[in-house]
Amino acid sequence: MLGQGGMSQALYWSIYDQSEAETSIDQLIATDSLEKLLEVKTLTFELRSQSDILIEYFSKPATLKKLLRIVFNVKESNEITERAIEVFSCAENLKDIMPNLVASHELLQLPFEALTRNISKLTTGATDPLLPGDLCKQFIYNGFNKLIHAILFSPKRVLPLVEFLKSNIGYMRAWIAHTVNSCVTNSLKEFLIDTMETCPEACKSIAELAMSSGAIYALVAFLTSSDKSVIPFECVTSASSILSQILYKRVPYLYEVIIDRVPVIAEYVLSSHLHGPSLLRLPQANDVMICALSSIVTTLALKYHELSQTILDAKIPEEVHKKRMAEALGYIEEVHVPKQASCSKAKADSKKGTASGATGTNSVPSSLVTEPKLTPLGVKEIDELEAIFAPPFFRVIQLFNLLPERLNYMMNMAPSGTLGIGCFDMIKMIGRLLAITADIRDQLYFKRTGINPVQEWIAGEANANASNNLFDFSRYACLSNFAHAGAGGIFDTPFVDTIQIGSDGSVVPFVITTSNIILKLINLKIPAFIITLFKRFPEHSNLHFVISRVLLPLVEFVNYNPKISMHIFKETTLLKDMHEVSSDYTVFKRRDSKLSYYITFARAFLRMSVKLSDEAAMEEKRKYVSNNASATLTTISCPQTVPALATLLTEGYTDLDTEMCNFLINNEAFKEFSKLHLEPEESIPKTFGDARLSSDYAEATRQASTAAGGAYDTTFSWTSGADNNSDFLYSNFGNFATSDKENTGFSLSGLSAAVTDVEGDDIYAQFGNMWSN
Repeated sequence: MLGQGGMSQALYWSIYDQSEAETSIDQLIATDSLEKLLEVKTLTFELRSQSDILIEYFSKPATLKKLLRIVFNVKESNEITERAIEVFSCAENLKDIMPNLVASHELLQLPFEALTRNISKLTTGATDPLLPGDLCKQFIYNGFNKLIHAILFSPKRVLPLVEFLKSNIGYMRAWIAHTVNSCVTNSLKEFLIDTMETCPEACKSIAELAMSSGAIYALVAFLTSSDKSVIPFECVTSASSILSQILYKRVPYLYEVIIDRVPVIAEYVLSSHLHGPSLLRLPQANDVMICALSSIVTTLALKYHELSQTILDAKIPEEVHKKRMAEALGYIEEVHVPKQASCSKAKADSKKGTASGATGTNSVPSSLVTEPKLTPLGVKEIDELEAIFAPPFFRVIQLFNLLPERLNYMMNMAPSGTLGIGCFDMIKMIGRLLAITADIRDQLYFKRTGINPVQEWIAGEANANASNNLFDFSRYACLSNFAHAGAGGIFDTPFVDTIQIGSDGSVVPFVITTSNIILKLINLKIPAFIITLFKRFPEHSNLHFVISRVLLPLVEFVNYNPKISMHIFKETTLLKDMHEVSSDYTVFKRRDSKLSYYITFARAFLRMSVKLSDEAAMEEKRKYVSNNASATLTTISCPQTVPALATLLTEGYTDLDTEMCNFLINNEAFKEFSKLHLEPEESIPKTFGDARLSSDYAEATRQASTAAGGAYDTTFSWTSGADNNSDFLYSNFGNFATSDKENTGFSLSGLSAAVTDVEGDDIYAQFGNMWSN
């Protein structure tokens, strides 16, 4: 038996004895023994070393055919199959081999035939229904993914693959049908999306292929299916991921195709009959619709600012602006609902009179028959973009007429006494739509400075200066992690830049903007409905957080849009409800979530009335806690109470929202709330109503009493949010909107486990006491 040193030496020479390995490989190549060659341990090493004899051997079409058959023409995987797949993983070293593969349609057929075999009734029509294929063995998916990556590794091989698929449309459709597997999904993303950067000259050809094969239509169909027996949940998530990436990366040609399909997705979100396990599909479609609307609004806003001088120099008549705003308002105030949304226009069924869910006369208005459009501004680039974006944007606005009925439907589907995950998702969707304002501010800042704005400025000193020259477009319409935040986005971009451009008294308003979404929500009385949920679910902190992401961004528009001005205060029951909860309050009674959020709202209203940002108010907190004035501290103090606000008004500050300030000072309900809940804590600047500051302030006070010189500092220990579009609130705010009962929390791990098995069970049985009273 060999000792330890002998074993190591034997292992070394078995791997690194090049003369022995070369002799063995030479003999195997000479006898064309491919399977035995694949058993050689150093084969991939030799390939990476660009062995001339190996490259020559694998470049032969006959050898490639054998290699592909070993992977794609066997029923079960074995060690030889896995070694063959390893050959494809050497993508960067196959530059002299792959050209011969992509040049041969016979060879390219082998991997695609492996996918096609598992699909019944595969048709080639672009609009023909496409059903997901039966699952192949995982080794086939692994081999296919590595092979496609090896082909696409060189831009020169992209167009030959495209031409092959154009002549074999069925193979492209088979590729899409197998997005039920993540490996296939990744390979499709690389082909449709990543080639935009690696091979831009192929973008148009790929788009033509996608259109002729119906790729986008099939992915949208996967996304908008609620039948788990036909479209697996994995296909839905894959479709959502691919479509969203095409949108936020603005892939040429394909981008516009998806934009045209947004009304179809919105119609599914707002009217499909989802229940039980199917509700898990709703956030996937929501995400694509929100991504598309964010892209529309931000693209136009950035283009207006890019061409601001040209637009202002054009001296566009005021009548044109008024006409455009009136046209937009007409679409917003439309009370009918398009019965069917198609890729380029909504088709109203005039024979049946009123569209489904609409009220009013039996005649279908012309605004539902003709495609929405705007009077041209007179600037070519703007007019071209608005011609693309206005039809889907305003069609979605019209489809929002279904939202009140949708919310009621979702609540009725939930067990008695619960909110239901469907209704929660719809409210979160509304909050994310309002967060599009933050997208505009962040992207404008990046375009002006070249610096990627820190997503959460409160994240702490360690990340305060984190920036780079790459903007993360995958973060779109993200809910802020903080209940006190307004519309969001970096404060260095003025809020007014999200809705208009102007100079020297001349103003050009945007017509396609977030404020139009808010106007529609107000017309439908959605804020008033959402406010009533505080009473119905007083302890559901996660629900309250999402509601805060609707109400506070809406209030921030008060200063800039007269049709939105004071709506929350004058046309909803919010202040009345805040006053009523005060009548039941005693000093020794524990605050419930509802009261805590009311206090947070009150302080946010005071801050917004004097037009202070979140950052300015946080500096105010740091000043009190650390006893060190900040160099960036605003010259106006953040009011903590109604008397403090009244004092500011008497001091002559001009940059205030006078109407809002006067209303808050004179409203009896708000004054009483301030007296009971804000003024007793005035010595502690709890600007946002969070408990963290109280403990930090107490600790700072303790340090001050023991410090010799009286100078002290306190380090904040804030945690930053997640770096993705997932809902961070699930992990950030404790129990998932449950009742007062202990141990009934809902966690992300519970959701992950539920998703794997939920298709066969009752969703509410899986989630237990979620959102119960």
